[in-house]
Amino acid sequence: MISSSIFYGQARNCHDLGSPFMGNLMELLGDKIAQGSDVFDPLAQLVHDPDIFAGNFPLRLAGALHGFVLKNPDCALAKAYPPAQWDQDRIWAGLCQAIAQNADWIAPWVMVPPQTNEIRRSSAISAAARVVVDRFQMPLMVSEIGASAGLNLNFDRYGVAAQGFQFSPPDPIFDADPRLARRLCAQGGHFSG
Repeated sequence: MISSSIFYGQARNCHDLGSPFMGNLMELLGDKIAQGSDVFDPLAQLVHDPDIFAGNFPLRLAGALHGFVLKNPDCALAKAYPPAQWDQDRIWAGLCQAIAQNADWIAPWVMVPPQTNEIRRSSAISAAARVVVDRFQMPLMVSEIGASAGLNLNFDRYGVAAQGFQFSPPDPIFDADPRLARRLCAQGGHFSG
């Protein structure tokens, strides 16, 4: 049994961190679960570990749904996502349809820990660090604790390209390009950590 409280907790976190859409979505899911919705039954038939539906399931689901709308921009759920105005009934209908018809695509996403927005966060850290180094002409030491430490501690080793800006060390380990992420999602790929 999925607890509505984990969705309400995630909703508070989203609102506190400035993500109103996701906060509203988590509240809606909490409400529907509290009312006895069976929306997750198709996933439960594919995911046989009950622990998946506890703890960070809302984050896992949010990642899955985000990946789904990027892959399916013409689906009902994608049309209800921002920049569309919040419409609870439209969101709910799209979400129910997405899960009912695509549980086999969504299930693998909820079975792995969520990958936070590491690429975007790293691009901001990388740009800020480059400004600091250019301004002060001194070495910069960066420390980070957590899952994203690998990327964020090695930004001097990868290239970045976005809207007319490009930086690349002589021998980059990879190139971070937002267009690549969009293409991968559109093709059904996703990043794993």
